Amino acid sequence: PGVESAAYTTCLPMVCGGMIWPASPDGDPQIRDARNTASVRFVTPGFVATLGIPLLRGREVTEADRRDGQDVAVVSASFVDRHWPGEDGLGKRFSVVGRNRMVVGVVADVRVRGLERTAEPQLYLPAAQIDSAMSYYWPQDLVVRSALSPEALLPQVERTIAAIDR
Repeated sequence: PGVESAAYTTCLPMVCGGMIWPASPDGDPQIRDARNTASVRFVTPGFVATLGIPLLRGREVTEADRRDGQDVAVVSASFVDRHWPGEDGLGKRFSVVGRNRMVVGVVADVRVRGLERTAEPQLYLPAAQIDSAMSYYWPQDLVVRSALSPEALLPQVERTIAAIDR
């Protein structure tokens, strides 16, 4: 009761370090330098809405984004600006984490490494598309949107989680 939405991510904004990987548009060599990297997060459906990240174009990760389907990504506006300036990014393809992905959504930039730092390009990849060899990246950080105070909500969340997996 009181929870509007919830999702999981591999790293919470302002908390997580690392997760900077090479990301190259089709036709570009995958070179790990500042212009070809992005901050990667594996997320479950509802992550963008739960955090209130503005969806600029397209859609966010959904339940339909399964391992046996099209490899997709939701990307930040700065990722689109870097690789496809003047274009909207939807339908564009790029390689990251050893897979060729298609952009299905574009979101506003998020400052994930501190308010004093410029937002870096972000990639939000469906958790359901994690390769078994990379299962250690399975999202474990829970995000919850609620009108309730954290003090009122936390005991309910803890009880719900414990009921599912002690």
